[in-house]
Amino acid sequence: MKLAHEPVAAKAVKQRLEARHVRALASKRDPVRHDFELGLADRMDAEARSILIPPKPLQMGLGGEIVPSAEDGLPGIESVLQEPDLLNAEASKQRAHLLERTGSLEIGVEVAEQAGASNAIEKMLCHQMAAAHRRAMSLIAESEQAKDPQASCLKAKTAVRLLDGFARAALVLQRLQMGESRSVQVQNVCVAGTAVVGQISRR
Repeated sequence: MKLAHEPVAAKAVKQRLEARHVRALASKRDPVRHDFELGLADRMDAEARSILIPPKPLQMGLGGEIVPSAEDGLPGIESVLQEPDLLNAEASKQRAHLLERTGSLEIGVEVAEQAGASNAIEKMLCHQMAAAHRRAMSLIAESEQAKDPQASCLKAKTAVRLLDGFARAALVLQRLQMGESRSVQVQNVCVAGTAVVGQISRR
């Protein structure tokens, strides 16, 4: 039985963690050994970085996702990505694969593109919103067609929860992109003419 090879990105990540471990435990009593262990950690870091350099330029398409190669069997999109590494490429392929499994690939890519998602967290939020929207709309349609009132009600309630999750994710995305900044101004005016004005802000 032939064992599958470990993904190069996973190997590089483990090696960088091992290098960090070696550096943290470097001997402080023996200067020679200390320098040797730090040098070893530096070489491990350098090797890990070299593993993550892609053999050929990668491409980025709509939604900021890296286009997988034809051998991966995933749909591709346009544009050129500068200076990527294989860690980003494999993470991007996993996101696209998960999104495709939910049947929300086109919607998710469009949401990420329109929202201007610029990092992994924002892209994943957009993908979750797309998947929640698709499933919620399907459940609403199923609820209307269901003959059993109890099943119809259950599907409708589940759809409402998914749509609530969609709305919450949209707010989180907005806060991430704009930065959390809330300001509440309170004004109390007395009949005698005395006014008390207070401002509460949290940033």
